[in-house]
Amino acid sequence: MIHYFLTLKSFEALILETYPILLGFIKIKVDRVLVLLIMAIGITSARIVPTKNLSTLQVDPKFFGQISSTQDPYALMILETDTKCIRVIPLEQEQVTKISIEASSISPELLMELSSVFIRNKLSIIFCQNALRSNLRIEVFIREIDVSSLLLDLEKMDGITKVEVMELFVS
Repeated sequence: MIHYFLTLKSFEALILETYPILLGFIKIKVDRVLVLLIMAIGITSARIVPTKNLSTLQVDPKFFGQISSTQDPYALMILETDTKCIRVIPLEQEQVTKISIEASSISPELLMELSSVFIRNKLSIIFCQNALRSNLRIEVFIREIDVSSLLLDLEKMDGITKVEVMELFVS
């Protein structure tokens, strides 16, 4: 049994953004193409494990086969503390920089300026996560190690209340 979690409109929007050339074909045969896309792309790989002894969890090597078969000798593992999702992102290098940015409030202007700062500093972003509670918190994992010019730009921005930099190495 296959469950569809996307409406036709949201699926079309997703595909249009990612694969614009496929949209016409998907409109004609959505039921068959959706199944074929899921099977062909291999969107996810999943296993159910007991949470009782997660610190000693052993995962079947076949599960990580797609990652270990890449040319990348390292992987960045990220635990999203809100959702408890773990991401494993293949990497070429053994070091990345994590930048945590807090802002007192969120506005379109702040987000545009932050985007401009990232672009101006030519960041090679590996992963970015944000959380909005009483303030905005953004965590960005980047390949660059020297972030001095980025920090200067962030310090000049109105609304940024805190910036932390952490170097992550292979452990």
